[in-house]
Amino acid sequence: WEAYSNLIRSEEAIRASEVFVESAREGVAVTEREYRQGRATIVELIDAQTVHTRALARRVNARLEWYIALAQLERSVGRTWQQGRLRPRGARGSAAENQEEAGGD
Repeated sequence: WEAYSNLIRSEEAIRASEVFVESAREGVAVTEREYRQGRATIVELIDAQTVHTRALARRVNARLEWYIALAQLERSVGRTWQQGRLRPRGARGSAAENQEEAGGD
C-alpha cells in the first residue's frame, strides 16, 4: 500500500506543480507588461522569470517522482515497466511542448 500511496501523492504533486507553473507564467506576463510600461524594474522581471523557471523545475521533479513511484509500485506487484507504458494523470503536454515552454529549441 505504501507504493500505491506514493503514486497517488506523486499525481497530486504533478497537479499542484501544473497550477504553480500556470501561476508563474501569468506572473511573468504581467511583469513583462508592467516592465514595458515602465511600472516594473528589471529586477522584478528577472524575479518573475526565476519563479517561472523554478516552477518548471518543480514540475519536472514531480513527474520524475511519479515515474519512480510507478516503478516501485510495479516492482512490488511483480510487474516491469515494459509491460505497460503509463503516464501520470496530472501531466499535460508532450516532451516537445514542455521543451518549447522552457525556452528550448
